[in-house]
Amino acid sequence: KQKAAVRALIQDTCLQCHGNMGQRQKAIDSHAETGSCAQFSRAEANIVPFPYTDQNWPHQAQAASYAGLARDGISCSTCHQLALFEEADKFADAPWNTCIKQKQQSLNPTFTGFAATFSGSFPLGSPDTLNGPFPDPLTKPMANSLRVIPEHNEAIRSSEVCGSCHSIHLPVLDRPQPEDRCLPQTDPADPFRCFPKRYEQTTYPEWVFSAFRTGWLGDQLLPSGPGDTPLSCQQCHMPSTDSAGNPLKSKIASIEEYSNYPQTDYRLPAAEIDLPVRSPYAQHQLVGLNVFLTEMAQQKPEILGIRSQDPGLVGMNVAPLQVTENAMVEQARKHTAQLVVVPEWDEANGTLRARVSVSNLTGHKFPSGVSFRRAFIEFRVHDAKGSVIWASGRSNDQGVIVDQNQQAVAGEFWWDQTCRARLPNAWQPHFETINAENQAQIYQELITDAAGQLTTSFL
Repeated sequence: KQKAAVRALIQDTCLQCHGNMGQRQKAIDSHAETGSCAQFSRAEANIVPFPYTDQNWPHQAQAASYAGLARDGISCSTCHQLALFEEADKFADAPWNTCIKQKQQSLNPTFTGFAATFSGSFPLGSPDTLNGPFPDPLTKPMANSLRVIPEHNEAIRSSEVCGSCHSIHLPVLDRPQPEDRCLPQTDPADPFRCFPKRYEQTTYPEWVFSAFRTGWLGDQLLPSGPGDTPLSCQQCHMPSTDSAGNPLKSKIASIEEYSNYPQTDYRLPAAEIDLPVRSPYAQHQLVGLNVFLTEMAQQKPEILGIRSQDPGLVGMNVAPLQVTENAMVEQARKHTAQLVVVPEWDEANGTLRARVSVSNLTGHKFPSGVSFRRAFIEFRVHDAKGSVIWASGRSNDQGVIVDQNQQAVAGEFWWDQTCRARLPNAWQPHFETINAENQAQIYQELITDAAGQLTTSFL
């Protein structure tokens, strides 16, 4: 029973970010109806409304609406309805934030202020408004279509919009504590209360202590002040300039305006629906480096249920997923790391040495986030004909780092080929000198479980 409760809470916690809108809405609705916060599961994210029977149709329809919201992932309202700073205080006791306050007590019991919102435990602002970065937005188009009023709120430009879901604080489930070290009993019961907590990823804290930090938390100047090159998350991941460095200009929505659609009855006056051009306008790229997933979505859109082309924008020259992949590739090439190689050829001994330096260009660790991300250096020496005569960090078609004999280097596999027996713990250390082809410089996070075995588990 305890394991089942923990398993259910794990899924609900993960979907707190990854299926945010469905997970939150179900919790909000269930608490309003029953006084308890219903959890959201991975299976529930797959529910669809059809086929159905008259007997289960009402429940299935409601469940399918939560599932659809969850499958939308981190969509517009996730960020634009998030409450920060003064708004977080204003809506702290709002009924729609009751369930998330319980999560804060479970996941971040000793944290206060913004840190209490880690692991996606952020409060929401009013359901009747959405925050935006530009002053004096026209309200009628959104009010008439969504019954929501857009409002100017500078907090949407802050890195704390990203920080809650990019600071993950989770229980360590293979290290249960004795009762005298558990957190106090709560109502409802907290299945995580007897497990110690650790950071699973710290992308936002890494930025806070980097040279890119802005030094502000809302209107509060932090003791360390700004870094040498202050940039917010949005300034890197939502660029507002073109390739030449010029500020981007755009209207903040694509709607039927007085000036760009044929005349029709009952239209509002131009002053209420003709949107002004704003600048600087941020591209909502928000890309990481998951090119593999993007390419898979382009190859099998029907199976994955992801449209490769928006039916309302069929005149576009480049498909949206290709635009996303291009943005990922550009980011990887220009904004992740800089390598400098200085070769030293010893003519007398016929030996080659090369000094390799790597500079991190990101505002956090590289790689950052979940522990299975890694970066490695592929260093190759070619002869006059272009053939590889020596290499470190080469990989095969499956992405396995191999030596000159196509054998996996130490640490690439943790289990034997049957996946039943563990191999001895092994990994590639951070080398000062590499002099063999079965040595590779890999930047990665390696963690062990309570038994000292390497693991990819977040918990």
